[in-house]
Amino acid sequence: MAMQICILSDHQELTDLANNLNSYWQRQIVVYEAIGHASLVKAIELEKQGIEDIVTTGINVPQLKEKLSISVVAIPITTYDLISTLSEAKRKSDKVALFQFRHPNSRIPEISEILDMKIEQFLFCNEKEATEKMIEAHEKGFSFFVGGALTCNIAHAQGFEAIPFRIRSDALIRALKYTQDLRLIRNRERKKVIELQSIVNFAFEGIMTTDSQGTITMVNPVAAKLLGMEQGKAVGKGLNSLIPNGILNSEMVEIREPDVVTIGGKKLVISCVPIKVNSNLQGMVLHLQDISKVQTLEGHIRRKIFAKGHVARFTFNDIIGQSSNIKRVISHARSFATTDKTILIEGESGTGKEMFAQAIHNASPRCSQPFVAINCASLSENLLESELFGYVEGAFSGAKKGGKQGLFEIAHEGTIFLDEIGDITFSLQVKLLRVLQEKQIMRIGDDRIIPVDVRVIAATNMELLNLAKGGKFRYDLYYRLNVLQLNIPPLRERLEDIPRIARHFLSTWLRNVVPEREAQFEEGIRVLQAYSWPGNIRELENILDRVQALEGIYGNRVSFKDIISEVINFTGACEPDTNPGTLQQGKIPSIPILEQEIIRSTSSNFKGSKIQLAEQLGISRTTLWRHLKSQK
Repeated sequence: MAMQICILSDHQELTDLANNLNSYWQRQIVVYEAIGHASLVKAIELEKQGIEDIVTTGINVPQLKEKLSISVVAIPITTYDLISTLSEAKRKSDKVALFQFRHPNSRIPEISEILDMKIEQFLFCNEKEATEKMIEAHEKGFSFFVGGALTCNIAHAQGFEAIPFRIRSDALIRALKYTQDLRLIRNRERKKVIELQSIVNFAFEGIMTTDSQGTITMVNPVAAKLLGMEQGKAVGKGLNSLIPNGILNSEMVEIREPDVVTIGGKKLVISCVPIKVNSNLQGMVLHLQDISKVQTLEGHIRRKIFAKGHVARFTFNDIIGQSSNIKRVISHARSFATTDKTILIEGESGTGKEMFAQAIHNASPRCSQPFVAINCASLSENLLESELFGYVEGAFSGAKKGGKQGLFEIAHEGTIFLDEIGDITFSLQVKLLRVLQEKQIMRIGDDRIIPVDVRVIAATNMELLNLAKGGKFRYDLYYRLNVLQLNIPPLRERLEDIPRIARHFLSTWLRNVVPEREAQFEEGIRVLQAYSWPGNIRELENILDRVQALEGIYGNRVSFKDIISEVINFTGACEPDTNPGTLQQGKIPSIPILEQEIIRSTSSNFKGSKIQLAEQLGISRTTLWRHLKSQK
């Protein structure tokens, strides 16, 4: 029954008309007959049973709408129905009193002229008034009445003739269709309300709403818990009595920045959004969060980002050096960090260009956003393009299902570091230039533009201007990249920083050495400072790693300075890497080769027996014999 429409009829003819509708409508409706107070009693009973829609006529409509919370629709009395009823009345009398509920029909004079009969309208609001109007009409000479079922009942009770309005089936069907439309709209709205309630009630944050006076109209369970009160008891209370912070005021017209307030010993983050209708403040939506959970969530997100590698680990405090050269570059880099301009970092391989890029990001307003780095020389053109810009599903053979975000999208609102920018192809330079100009990217295989807000830091060990002059790099891209420029000095131009850098790389070893080894370390530093360092800090780190490995093998038997000297001499004797597009960098020998070199050097100056030499080196005679044999 809950899904049916109830037709509440006030006379037999309407009941018969409803019962004679076609089979479709018969399945949709249920018909009851009642009039006056009886119709109200019946309607209340039907509402309790689950009926949500009632279709009826005349005076029933306003009293049912007033007393019920369900839908009540009036069956319209059309002009055609009125003419048809009056034509029937004319056959009995050409002088008719027309009783209508509340509202007059403006076309009655016209209908009266067409039908050539006297028609006068009498308006009433209730049964008592209808009775009084009927006495008045009779005193005016009217003895025939037309109206609804109530009018006919009163007339018949007083001995007068009366006929009810004739309702055609199409008028009834029109009312039923209108009721169905209302039901459809109501169900849609109900679904939206339920969805909204579900979202609000099951949200992980507290949500409240107020009216324009600051009275709470809705509160979800989380908000009630944060406020330390029952959900039902919060509704109806004044907001300022719970949150004495003056959040609600008549001047608030925009979203308010989050406030931190203390309620019941808890620190809460509260943000407010005004509800406005025609620029007038009607209330507010409040969002409440426990600040401890916000901090926990932020830490979790940062760990997630870190796990994906999209985070900058280094700051300016991690850059070691007190030389004037490096201090000047750090000063410029700190200044550049406060802007949002593109930076070009130039310097030889191994000078720490990415460390500077990370430090700049961490000192910038974008420090809480991703730092995404990519080496442009390590990938082919097609693979680099797909990594930078992403692709849609099916863009090419082997494309990942669902597509893939590009690094520019991942770095949105953060920083992207393009290392070895001088190695990208001409065609990719064009696409990169467009990104820098338009702040937009398009995934491979897609026709949709995606806006990105990314700070670009590029690095190269080449002279980009010389490449541009040679036709290998676009001038326009060079000038887009070279807005701000940093030139990282090579290690040979900051030799006074080597002791600090070496101590950093050897910090663990130095904590465990004996005093005489510390003195040997100082002697070894002078050896390091005498070297040209074509591989810069990266080469220094690698050499010191090898020195530590060999020192662990030979310990006090071989001077720490001698180990450094042997490694440096062997490295310096090697031919540097002259591969085009890379800087010269010495090749670091393997530990077995270094072992042979140390044995060769020691044995050439050793005057004792081979047994004593083996003991001095801390190796067996067999191992010594094998090494000496391989050197012949």
